[in-house]
Amino acid sequence: MQHEEDFFTGRHGKKIFRQWWLPSGEPQAIMLIVHGLAEHSGRYRPLVHHFVPMGYAVYGFDHLGHGKSEGPRCHADAIEDFTENLQRMVLWVKERHPGKKLILFGHSMGGLITANYLIDHQQEVNETILSAPAIMSSAEPTLGQKIKVGLLHRIRPRAQFRKLDPEGISRDSDVVQDYRNDPLVHTGPMSIGLALVLGGAMSRARRDAAQITLPVLIVQGGHDLLVDPKGAKALFESIGSQRKHLKYYPDAYHELLNEPEAPLVLGLIENWLAGSTDLDSGE
Repeated sequence: MQHEEDFFTGRHGKKIFRQWWLPSGEPQAIMLIVHGLAEHSGRYRPLVHHFVPMGYAVYGFDHLGHGKSEGPRCHADAIEDFTENLQRMVLWVKERHPGKKLILFGHSMGGLITANYLIDHQQEVNETILSAPAIMSSAEPTLGQKIKVGLLHRIRPRAQFRKLDPEGISRDSDVVQDYRNDPLVHTGPMSIGLALVLGGAMSRARRDAAQITLPVLIVQGGHDLLVDPKGAKALFESIGSQRKHLKYYPDAYHELLNEPEAPLVLGLIENWLAGSTDLDSGE
């Protein structure tokens, strides 16, 4: 397995970190990771170690304001701050591997970003896997809170809003401790500006998902404390794809690749990519 990394110039001229893992021979297909809120592209080793030996090339990049990329931490002014950099990555990967199948893997906020990206650019990719997509918030704000946030956003768009509870990412205490100790993970709150951007992106994903028609696999933990598990079903029912599949893991928390069910999840993804039609019994 060969690992490489560098930076590219993203939206607003910011330096965006990217990395990739290549198999020993010619890759059979390409997987591009779109990571979640506050984390970074280096936290997807289970995916890398499962699929690269199978002949997949796996690419990832750190969102604006995340990981090794430039930008204010966990802040954005528009969803395009994320989707535009994703488009740049997609086009670059396609230039490096012309004619190869390109699969997007979007987790949590990355799943939300991916859904919004597909509404505008699905012709650029072949298939999509969404892991615990952030389509519905785990704690919907009251009307009074929305008004307060809206007013504060006008004055201080980078003001602190809310941070993730690491205990909700996995039932594995070692995973939680590694997350807490990871210097590239942002342990502070996201900004009000980012919260409003994500809220708008959630509304758009639910409203316009029927425009998504490429194959989509969605996996979701039934005991997810960081996003509302019902969001996965809402998205699944709305997308217009002829080939789509939704799988819940009832006891799992948010990060399915870091849960005891990870081997089942990876097996399901493998069978999905192989074109299996008997997914519920094929994990």
